[in-house]
Amino acid sequence: MIPFYVIGHKNPDTDAICSAIGYASLLRAVGEEPNAIAARCGEISQRTKWVLERANLDAPTLLHDVRVNAGMVCHRSIIKANASDTFLTAYRRMLKAEIRCVPVEDSEGNLCGILRYIHLLKLLLPADTEGLSVRTIYVSLGKLADTLQAESLGAILPDQEAEEDLILLVGASSQTTVNNRLLKAVSEGNVGQFLVICGDRPIVQRYAIDHGARALLVTGNNPISADIIDLAISKGVIVLRCSQDTASASTLIRCSRTVRHVMETDFQTVLSNEPISRLRKNLATVDQDLFPVLDSTNEK
Repeated sequence: MIPFYVIGHKNPDTDAICSAIGYASLLRAVGEEPNAIAARCGEISQRTKWVLERANLDAPTLLHDVRVNAGMVCHRSIIKANASDTFLTAYRRMLKAEIRCVPVEDSEGNLCGILRYIHLLKLLLPADTEGLSVRTIYVSLGKLADTLQAESLGAILPDQEAEEDLILLVGASSQTTVNNRLLKAVSEGNVGQFLVICGDRPIVQRYAIDHGARALLVTGNNPISADIIDLAISKGVIVLRCSQDTASASTLIRCSRTVRHVMETDFQTVLSNEPISRLRKNLATVDQDLFPVLDSTNEK
């Protein structure tokens, strides 16, 4: 909580020091200012030190600057994101709080970025409109499963933080077309990156596993035979099953990407002891939605 300083005049004498101590104690005792703290704006004399020692009291806190600073006016109950949060997690948090920008922390609680709505769009929209890159996403299969609330039935899912390039293949075409696409991937040597998405299509499911796809996602809670599950386990293919339809699942997969890849890392911060009058001048021309305030002692 923000302290309420009770302070005497500059170069305080014994009367000023004792008055500050007594008045701060009174304010706390009557409950008017529970955070009242005795303070001083100068060094105390030997006579004052002797008086305090006789009374067994500590000298008031020394304040070098009583101007309003960033630490006094900044918001302390803040909404923030973690660098490992998915698009969906961060978006829901920002939407609920009705804010468009949040600070981002790393796994140790250190400030590492700023996230804005415009950054989140980059996770949903591919940079290109043609070629394999349109269907390729960098994502954690574990986070993908969490986003879809999918059931894992095949090979063991990797660690949540393990991200990899996945090439999406929606198995909605004819069985022959899907098979040919997988055969082409085998010849190109990248079938091990394929995430095949389909519904109640046992033959397509088997194609994905036989050809060595990285993972198979069965949508609509459609059945998967025990034979296919056993085959997937033996070949090391991850099998997920979700309740969403194929179109919805394909969209939510992109919502599984983490914000660390799009957050802004080149941003301006301010120290908590920075005077507001100085900040007005320094930040007036900076194009930034929020300015994280760092503790002036540990800059965290």
